[in-house]
Amino acid sequence: AQAGAPLDTAEQLYQQGHFAEAADTLQTAARSDPNNAALHYWLGRCYFELRNYDQASTNAEKAVRLSAQNSDYHLWLARIYGRLADARHSLWLGMKTRKEFELAVELGPKNIPARRDLAEFYTQAPWIVGGSRKKAQEQIAAIAALDPVQGALARAEFDRQTGDSAAAETQYQQGLQGDPSRPDDFYVIAD
Repeated sequence: AQAGAPLDTAEQLYQQGHFAEAADTLQTAARSDPNNAALHYWLGRCYFELRNYDQASTNAEKAVRLSAQNSDYHLWLARIYGRLADARHSLWLGMKTRKEFELAVELGPKNIPARRDLAEFYTQAPWIVGGSRKKAQEQIAAIAALDPVQGALARAEFDRQTGDSAAAETQYQQGLQGDPSRPDDFYVIAD
């Protein structure tokens, strides 16, 4: 369920980069509709962009409680936990991050951003919180099966993070053969 006009307005503000204004709009709407998961999801995203990770996690956790089967809600909660884990050097939050990424993939097997983030987590995280290059490669293979260009980009990121810049370049070149109507792929390659 969505909150109609306030949610639409907040999403437009968010897309324009007006995160504080979007958060104000969402806070007002959430006071009158506190059980609307979408409002809390977008509040979590706004606070994430504002680098207020405590407020972001509070709202993202509420969104997940209200709509536990939503893959994107778990994905964003994992991203927020990841930032908190980095800031606090917390193994416990690192494990929570992994759990949420895995839930996002379990709930949305075709959710490529969730799979990409999970692969990145597996690549970067220490083994004590669940890091595993083998598991990262499994996610990359699943991504490639869904979308070859996204698979090439995920592989390139893995190669870059593991120090194989020549292999990463090859994968990025392969990604350049993608669909020009999807410019985001090209922005990733350029970056």
